[in-house]
Parts: sequence; C-alpha cells; structure tokens
Amino acid sequence: MSGYYGLMCRYQDDQNFYYFAVANNGDYIMEKYVNAEFQPLFSEGWRRSDAIYQGNHTNRLEADCSGTTLSFYVNNVLLDEVTDTDFTAGLTGVIVGARDDQGFEVVFTNFVITKPSQ
Repeated sequence: MSGYYGLMCRYQDDQNFYYFAVANNGDYIMEKYVNAEFQPLFSEGWRRSDAIYQGNHTNRLEADCSGTTLSFYVNNVLLDEVTDTDFTAGLTGVIVGARDDQGFEVVFTNFVITKPSQ
C-alpha cells in the first residue's frame, strides 16, 4: 500500500473525527480519531473488498453519517456500517495519507455534501 484516501465526517478538531478510507490495493478502513488516538470501528482494522478498484483507477466514495449510524460505500456498494455515539455533529472533509518512501497522488473531483431532508 503506497497510501490511502477517503472522507471524514463529524470533524471536531484535528484530534477528534471519524474517517473512512481506501487503499490502492483494495483495502479499506473505518476509524475514529479520539484525543489524537486512532480507534478502528471494527476489531481487525483494515478489511478488503472487490468493490474497490485497485491501482490507478477511479473509486467513487460515499460516507453516510446519519444519527448514530456510519455507512461507507465505494462504487455504489455498501462496504460496512457501524453504530457509534462519540461524535454527533461536526464538519466534513477529505483525508489523504502517503508513505514517506513512495509517490502517491490523489485527485478529488465532484466533492458534494448533502444534508438529508427532514
């Protein structure tokens, strides 16, 4: 894995938020960052999915943070869904991480934030 990219929701500050990420090898993770410590939202950490296009291919990511339910979709396929109550509101954004010893480039296009109608 040369890097990962994904979406953030319920961003409180640089030490508290949820994030959903994929890697170019087909792995994905859902985590929360609480008081500057990573906490996976499922016990084994990274999981693998055939829905994630590997290598230099475009992946469509969607995070749904509704109530206490957090859902992560890639290429219109639900990868995982968890329930968590630590953060109930906050900002939304993107996240990218790269290994120091390898090149890695990510381009986000058509980034859209929607609020469900009530």
